[in-house]
Amino acid sequence: MKRTDVYFVVAVFAFAALFAALSLSYTEQVLSAGTAGPGPALGAAGTPRDVDVRRIEKLIRRGDLSDREADFYREAGAAMPPVDRAPQPGP
Repeated sequence: MKRTDVYFVVAVFAFAALFAALSLSYTEQVLSAGTAGPGPALGAAGTPRDVDVRRIEKLIRRGDLSDREADFYREAGAAMPPVDRAPQPGP
């Protein structure tokens, strides 16, 4: 075997070892990130948030919230008019 062939074989093994090390490092990062905890379901939009279920149930019992699904939805960016809950004077 010629000297250039030996250099070529050594270079191929060096690049193969580097590729294998980088692949294993990336795989370890992906696997450890996947076991960090429960994330949002596949296809879920936005970010998960903490919800105070007792407060929501209390608002439903008081009548401030409805327990049925809305019939109409607004775009997320649409501005909502302020709600005045003060009693209006009668005519």
